Amino acid sequence: MFGPTVGSLKSQTIIVCPARVEEHRLHNLVAMFRNEGARCTMTTPEAHDRMMAVVQGLTHYVTLCMAESIRRLGVDIGATQEFTSPVYQIELSLMGRLLSQDPDLYADILQQNPYVPEVLGACRSSAADLAEIIGSHDPELFRAFFEQNTRHLGASCDEGQRMTDTLIECMVNR
Repeated sequence: MFGPTVGSLKSQTIIVCPARVEEHRLHNLVAMFRNEGARCTMTTPEAHDRMMAVVQGLTHYVTLCMAESIRRLGVDIGATQEFTSPVYQIELSLMGRLLSQDPDLYADILQQNPYVPEVLGACRSSAADLAEIIGSHDPELFRAFFEQNTRHLGASCDEGQRMTDTLIECMVNR
């Protein structure tokens, strides 16, 4: 679950879907990856595809939608630098990272996984609901939406705050 620019397997995720392989060979392969510091997750191909529909499909879809929105609005990326926030800079970097890679890879991720359409449907529905809440100008509706998601993400919110604080600190000190 990492790209070609990663220099080490340390702390990288490798998804293992056992198929047509002797158990001892699989064990040796997984041990080799773990010895290099990788995290190996064993799963079935179906469970892999279902999870990747969210982990990759949703992530790349939202990133591409942000890039397309900026393009459609005719926004000059250079001009945004005078107004940038650290979070916007991180998002812009994610867009740039994705768009600097092979479009065929992302086409396969988004078009070949049979579970992606369901995930994208949930995304579009969520975006429509949020747009309606924003359009209502009702702060209580927005608060309820926001807090429901905060509760669902739980401890991931605090971890996200810590991780992005670290990224922002690195950006400031580069």
